[in-house]
Amino acid sequence: MRPLRLYLKNFLSYGEKGTEIDFSPYHTLLLTGKNGAGKSSILDAILWVLWGQTRTGGDNDIMHHGASDMEVRLDFSVRDHPYRVIRKRSKKGKSFVSVVELQSLTEPITLLTDATISKTQESINRLIGLDYELLINSAFLRQGEAQEFTKKSPSKRKIILASMLGLDQYVLLHEQAKEEKKKIDTQLASTQLQKDHLENELMRKEQELAELEKNIIQDREQEVAEALTKGRQQLQVLEKAIHLQREREGKMQALQAEHERLLGRVNTSTQKKKTMESTLLQIKTQAPAVALADIDDEQLIKLETHYGELQQIKLKITELKQSEQHINSLLSQKQVHWRNRRQEISQETAFLQEKISSSNIAKNDFTELAEKAEKSKETLSKKQIEFLKITEDIARIEQSITTITSQGNEIKKKKEKLTNLEHQCPLCEQNINDQHKHDIQEKYDKERNVLVEEFKVKNKELEQIQIKKKALDKEIISLRKIVDQIPHLQELILATQQIEALMKKDKALEKEFEQQKKTIEKEISLIQSQKNDITFSEDDLHAAQKELERLREIQKQAKNQQDIQIQLATLQKEIALHDAILKETEKEKSVVQKTLIELQALRVSQSLEKEHGETLQSIHNLEKEIASINNFKTIIQHMRSEQEELLEQKKRLEKNIREYADREESLAILAEAFSHKGIPSMLIEEAIPRLEQYANEVLSFLSENTMTIRLSLTRPSKTDRDAQIETLDILIGDTFGTRAYELFSGGEAFRIDIALRLALTKLLTEQTGGQIEFLVIDEGFGSQDDSGKDNIVQIIHKLENLFRLIILITHVDTLKETFPDRLIVRKGPQGSEIFMDQDN
Repeated sequence: MRPLRLYLKNFLSYGEKGTEIDFSPYHTLLLTGKNGAGKSSILDAILWVLWGQTRTGGDNDIMHHGASDMEVRLDFSVRDHPYRVIRKRSKKGKSFVSVVELQSLTEPITLLTDATISKTQESINRLIGLDYELLINSAFLRQGEAQEFTKKSPSKRKIILASMLGLDQYVLLHEQAKEEKKKIDTQLASTQLQKDHLENELMRKEQELAELEKNIIQDREQEVAEALTKGRQQLQVLEKAIHLQREREGKMQALQAEHERLLGRVNTSTQKKKTMESTLLQIKTQAPAVALADIDDEQLIKLETHYGELQQIKLKITELKQSEQHINSLLSQKQVHWRNRRQEISQETAFLQEKISSSNIAKNDFTELAEKAEKSKETLSKKQIEFLKITEDIARIEQSITTITSQGNEIKKKKEKLTNLEHQCPLCEQNINDQHKHDIQEKYDKERNVLVEEFKVKNKELEQIQIKKKALDKEIISLRKIVDQIPHLQELILATQQIEALMKKDKALEKEFEQQKKTIEKEISLIQSQKNDITFSEDDLHAAQKELERLREIQKQAKNQQDIQIQLATLQKEIALHDAILKETEKEKSVVQKTLIELQALRVSQSLEKEHGETLQSIHNLEKEIASINNFKTIIQHMRSEQEELLEQKKRLEKNIREYADREESLAILAEAFSHKGIPSMLIEEAIPRLEQYANEVLSFLSENTMTIRLSLTRPSKTDRDAQIETLDILIGDTFGTRAYELFSGGEAFRIDIALRLALTKLLTEQTGGQIEFLVIDEGFGSQDDSGKDNIVQIIHKLENLFRLIILITHVDTLKETFPDRLIVRKGPQGSEIFMDQDN
């Protein structure tokens, strides 16, 4: 980014009239003026118009005193494309209204302003590739800031570098991790106290329960249980005696029932026998006899084997059809996949060809134009050196013209004095006549004519060199445009190569698909051949199945006839058995009748019944007391449940304690990782080699390859030989060896300061993708002696090859002769004003 033109109205010390500064003609511009005249306000205006921020204060503080609106407009270029940002702020009643506009000045002029100020600001940041903090820490070099990094102690340098690399976030993360760890520690301690309290409560409840069970329940429960046991034993004796009597009565009833059951069984068996004989007679009458010998077992086995073979053949044919369908489906899938891949390749090729076509450059010219651009890059470097030499020649000629003008003015003054002289010389008091005056005037005229001729020659020479400078400047701009095309040409060459690779890939895919297609077609042909080789008929299968079913039915009928014969024999045996049981039952019946007569003579005594009732009542009372004891035990069980709940709470607390401990350990690890010895240190170690490389590139240029920089992050401890301490030492190598930065001073130290500052600038802009093409040095000379100022001037002249615009701000008048392009800032009644230097 390079400023081209700046307009200020009612900004800080600049008033309603409006002031415009054109930076475009200048390479190195000196802004001079007294302190407080408004020199630095120009830099604040650039910052405010781009980012809405300044180094002085808020928006209302930078508005000119008494004004109700202010405006700053900045034209600037990014990679040789011109843009304009306009920022306005006006007071409407008690509130303020802000407006931000972004324009592209490439014809036709395009408005790039977004719907909101914040989105427009994002567009400005993306366009420039820089933010406010990055610019003021890189392109703006204020008094003493060149040494801000180098003059600090080694440990503080590391902190400053971390801040400039944007690693302050890790400090916040480190503090957050520590704060979170403190909270976890507090929660852990609180949870531990809760756990201790629960353990004490559990011990107390355990003691209470043990005391209750020992003193209240166990003795009485045991006594009641023993009485209940005795009562139940006595009840068992009484119930046994009563049961014995009733058992006898029941036995008689059971014997009578058994007798009736046996009679019914005999009747049933007789009826069943008659039914079976009738059924057998019916079967013999209706069904012809089937001889097992009529069935040929070998024939049946052969038929079953033949039928199984036919089913296997049918299954094989089905499998071959399924395989054929699967292979055809696979072929279709591969065709679809092949078409999709070819379509993708076609789309990629079309996209790349569109990209090449949109460039309006023939393919055959890509490589040639790229080579031409690389050569132009070398030519550009030579032309820039030539431009610098021409600039020096112009300065030398202008100095000669100034000298000639001064000499001419001296001759003019002498002639005027000569004209005003009387007849006596005021110095030697000799008489001077008109002839003498004429001779002296003639001598002055000759000297003046010589100076005039010399002035014309120098002016002509200056015009020719300026013409050459303008032509060279145009040529440099043209070469820069060609050089800027290198990345685009490289992209086009890469696109051409990618198209060729895609075409090869397309051919390879087509070849691969054809091979796969042939393989699949062979498999299909093989399956069809196998199908043709198989002889199979559905009619043969059905005939074999029908014959097999007929033979199996005959075999089944023969087996049924055998089953009937077996069933009849079984039934006859069962009938004989029932006859024997019936006879035995008649005998038992007489015995049962005799026993029944004996049992009827016995009666249950009333005393036995009374004792039985009293025993039951006693048992009932004891069971009620047991129920009461059990109720009390339920209360104890409830207390046990509470105890178990406390145990569960204890487990949860122990789990929380473990989780808090794990969290505490993790936070401790994170706090260590986010500390200055963790991730920030690793990122600094990664950035140091690049910072060292960039600093050496600049320092080598400024010192004509006589000085180098090395940055060291560690050094041996003075107290422990095996230990290393963290640092950021700056070690400088020159013809005398390697020494610490602190041993250098004056111009050498300033070169090192500038090299490191510019290296830091490149490192920071590299991270954001931005490009800084201008440098501002604000009051960088005030603390230097004459020798130091000369060294700084030499360094600035060398920096002119690295930046397209350098703005110097100083109140030191002695530097005017050093820089020919100068603007003077003065404080007037209506505000600050800017003038071209009269001597320029």
